[in-house]
Amino acid sequence: MSNIQKKTVITMADLANRLNMSKSTVSFVLSGNAKKMQVADDTAKKVNDMAARLGYIPNYWARSLRKKRTKVITSLFDTLLMNWAAGVNQALSRVLRDKGYASFIAVDWCDIEVLKHEVNSIYERQDEAVICTPWPHKESEEIYLNMMEKLPLVFMGNILESFRDNKRLNYVVWNSKPAVKMAINYLIKTGRKRIAFLGSHHGVLSDMERYEGYREAMTEAGLTIKDEWVVWIKRGTPEFLSAPSHYWKSQTAYWDQYFKPLFWESTEKPEAIFVINDDIAMRAWEYMVNRGIKVPDDVAFIGVGDLLPYEQIGLTTIVEPLNAIGTEAANIAIELIENPKSAPIQRSIEWMELKVRKTT
Repeated sequence: MSNIQKKTVITMADLANRLNMSKSTVSFVLSGNAKKMQVADDTAKKVNDMAARLGYIPNYWARSLRKKRTKVITSLFDTLLMNWAAGVNQALSRVLRDKGYASFIAVDWCDIEVLKHEVNSIYERQDEAVICTPWPHKESEEIYLNMMEKLPLVFMGNILESFRDNKRLNYVVWNSKPAVKMAINYLIKTGRKRIAFLGSHHGVLSDMERYEGYREAMTEAGLTIKDEWVVWIKRGTPEFLSAPSHYWKSQTAYWDQYFKPLFWESTEKPEAIFVINDDIAMRAWEYMVNRGIKVPDDVAFIGVGDLLPYEQIGLTTIVEPLNAIGTEAANIAIELIENPKSAPIQRSIEWMELKVRKTT
C-alpha cells in the first residue's frame, strides 16, 4: 500500500473559513482588487499571508471562464530545431507575461495531422490569439485561412508565397534583402568577385527576397553571375535537413550533384558562396571539408541566421533579429485582441548586422 498521500487542494472557501471572512473579501484580495473594493490593508495582509502559508493556487481556468476570457496566446511553431524558435520565444513570452497573458507553445513538426490536432486544441482551450510560423502545404494553407476567420492569427518571421497577395494577413517579418546586399558587398571588398548563391525553395517569400538581394548586389557591382553559380537544392523533409552531422557525412552523392558543376566541371570556380540560411551553410561546409576543399582559402562562406550551433565552425553570418521579431509578434497579437479594428497589422523589421568569423 502506498505511503504517498494526496495533497489537499486549498480553495478560496477554505481560506475564507479559516480567516472567518466572507468569500467575496478573500476574492477581492486574491484578485488584486483590495484597494479598489476598499478592503483594509491589515485584512489584505492576513489573506495573503494565509494563502502563502497554506500554498493556495488560484484555479486559472475557472477564473478565466468566469471572466469569459482565457488570456492565452499560443505560439505555433513548425519545428523547435536549430534554436530559431527559442530565440523568438524568449522575447515573445516576456512581452505576453508582462501584459498579463499566458504563453502556450505548440509544435506541428510540418505534419498535417499534428497541425490539425494542435489547432483543435487551440479552439478547445479558447485561446485568444495564435502566433504562427507557417509552412507550405495545400491543407496547412486552408487551416491558416480558416483560423483567420475565428481568431487573431499573426504570421511570424515569414509569409507563404501563396499568401503574397492576401491583404488581410497580420504579420511581422524581417526585410532581409538589404542585409544580404551588405554581405555580398563585404565579400566583394575582401577581393572575391566570383560569388555563387546556394538556396532552397521553402515556399516562403524570404527565399526569393534573399536571392534578389544577391542578384542586385552583384549587378550593382558590375559582376557577372554565371548560371551554374546559382544553385537551388531540392527541399527535403525536416528530418532530412536537420539530420546530425554523421548522417550528412555519408551524403556525398547528394551534394555532388550540386557542387561538381561548381568546383570540378566549371572553368571559373566560385571564390565565395552566399547561402540562404545557416543550416544549409553548415551542411555545405561539412561537404567541402570532406571533399578536401579549404574554407575560406579555396572558397568563403556566408550564411543567414546566426543560430547558436553554427558558431562552432566559425560561420560568418547575417544576424536575424529574433528578439525584435518575437517582441513585435507578441505586441501585434495583443493589439488585435484588445482592438480588433486595428487589423490587418503588417510590420517589417529593418536590421543589418554581419558577424564576421572564420569562414570568410
